[in-house]
Amino acid sequence: MSELQKPTTPPSVQPFVGRPYRFGIAFGILNVLAGVYYGWLTVSGDSIADAISLGASALLAIGTGIGLLRKRRYGLFLMNLAFLMAAIEAIADWFKPHSENLAYYIFANIALAAAAFAILAYFYKRRMEFNSGNRMWDLLSRVRTKDDDVTVMTKKRHFLLFRSPYTTVMPSHLAELGKLGVRFYWNTSDANSLGRLHNLLVQTLQEGLTLPELRYVADFGIKLLSFGSPFIPDDAPLPESLKQTSRYIKRVI
Repeated sequence: MSELQKPTTPPSVQPFVGRPYRFGIAFGILNVLAGVYYGWLTVSGDSIADAISLGASALLAIGTGIGLLRKRRYGLFLMNLAFLMAAIEAIADWFKPHSENLAYYIFANIALAAAAFAILAYFYKRRMEFNSGNRMWDLLSRVRTKDDDVTVMTKKRHFLLFRSPYTTVMPSHLAELGKLGVRFYWNTSDANSLGRLHNLLVQTLQEGLTLPELRYVADFGIKLLSFGSPFIPDDAPLPESLKQTSRYIKRVI
């Protein structure tokens, strides 16, 4: 029996979604209610131009709300589109004369902009919990390390015939993805083996190896692979869980 098929397994994969989503649900419901209200204004109004504008707003608000409630990526896209349209309208409004108190107008705009940024930041931090309608990842885990939350994602199957299964280890901040993210391509396509390899990487992070340290190991291992050596030498001072993945690594980026 191969090492990957031993009965003893590391801790089970942690579910990715573990935080409450109360604000996301509330904001999604508000969008749906706003869409229904816009729809009512559409059918009750007399102006054709206003009906077209309100009808489009109703569809956008309802689509955004449903997408956010179901955690679909199109919901995030529509939400960003709605905020962008609101920002363009607000900027255009700055150049129009205003009869109200200027200080109140400036304060109101700053408050609305701050609220918009807070909402965008909330959904941006949860973006990995959203999918496109189909299951993008076969295994998805979040690991809390001493530095930051780390996401581990494994893809087993592909539409491209010759593409190897892989596991991506990435930071929670997208800006650091290129610097700290690591992707392991495996030389096995067995589902059980890939599940264990995923768990081994999760266990490695749980045992205290940080993502910058894993990136350093990956950079050094890439050089070893180019020389035909194992990705991790047997005597390397690294967690045993990470060493067990070495002989199944096809390449690393």
